[in-house]
Amino acid sequence: GNYAMKIFILTHHWQPNFGANLQVTSTFHYLKNMGHEVTVLNYRPLSIERKYSKTILKEQLELHDKHCSEMLIQSEVLRNENDLTEYCENNRCDILILGSDAVFRVRNDKNAPENSRFPNPFWLRWCSRLSQRPRVGVLAASSMGTYYWLLPKAQKRNMARYICEFDYVSVRDRWTKNMVNHITEGILSPDLCPDPVCLLNDVIDLPESVYQKPRSVSKPYILLSFSPKYLAKNWIHKFVEIAHSKNLYVFSLPMPETKVQLPVDSILPLPMSPLEWYAWIKCSNGVISYRFHPIACSIFNSVPFISLDNSGPMYFYTFAIRRASKTYDLCMSVKGTNRCLLPMSARFFLSPWKAMRLLSDNAYSSKNLELYTKNEQKQFRKCIDKILTKTTETV
Repeated sequence: GNYAMKIFILTHHWQPNFGANLQVTSTFHYLKNMGHEVTVLNYRPLSIERKYSKTILKEQLELHDKHCSEMLIQSEVLRNENDLTEYCENNRCDILILGSDAVFRVRNDKNAPENSRFPNPFWLRWCSRLSQRPRVGVLAASSMGTYYWLLPKAQKRNMARYICEFDYVSVRDRWTKNMVNHITEGILSPDLCPDPVCLLNDVIDLPESVYQKPRSVSKPYILLSFSPKYLAKNWIHKFVEIAHSKNLYVFSLPMPETKVQLPVDSILPLPMSPLEWYAWIKCSNGVISYRFHPIACSIFNSVPFISLDNSGPMYFYTFAIRRASKTYDLCMSVKGTNRCLLPMSARFFLSPWKAMRLLSDNAYSSKNLELYTKNEQKQFRKCIDKILTKTTETV
């Protein structure tokens, strides 16, 4: 119905990762604008917090935290399953939304972080200890990088058991849909749900301050965001030269852990807030990146892009399973697989001229990307409606 509900969100919301912060911001405000009372469960395993404090600048970490405390309503810090159980026992909610993001990722290796070992709190095993189990909806979950067919049989059975206890399941990509299908032996075929970032522009008004720098640039610009080992220095020099001949600047866009040292017109510095990072992409004329969210944010703002895709797992380091890559999956959806290159093939097949041609293809951007974004926004709204209205069905 249309009455206000108490909703908890459990995902990787706080991590120093621009995409992680922005997708939860989108989900949170979408639900809040509908009139619901929304809290993000502040699940922060100590081991993972420590790991980031070693690799990421203190000032940068502070900006991710500041974003979360200003843009979200968070619970107190919850370190583990017991904290989550206790908090949810003392603060009832009607609906628990799991996701979006890599909440279904499973790693069995010794060095796996505690939030991707199985079963971690994202599998909601602890919900069975609550005196009243909330309704659970899974929003745009991803298991990218999980070789699900190689997992031990018993583990797959347990995963299937937990997934079948959820009241509604949607996943972000075809890979995860196939995984859920595979481990539940066809019982469950989840809906595809886009990354919540597709609605960011609609659900929040970006503060003017974040546009200040991108808009003060005197010419249109292109952003490069990848590690220097991906394309040779002389490739970049040539690309910048071509850009200048077209009256464009070339800047490098940082990652939370490092600014990107490339021979371009300007290396955008850290610290940078998630919304400022987003504004740089939104206002740009083109993006070349090797991560998922710069590409997703480009697509949802109709900005031409090229992906140097490193997100698929490398299988024996030579044969990459392209479909295991979340970025490739997204590019397939926008008829843009010719814009999604493995770094190895980019070195051979992507000349600076060809790159500039792809980024200048405005017909492609306006036709495919705008239409795709509209459809994905519709699909996201549908999935949220199903989460909010689906009565408990036993699978």
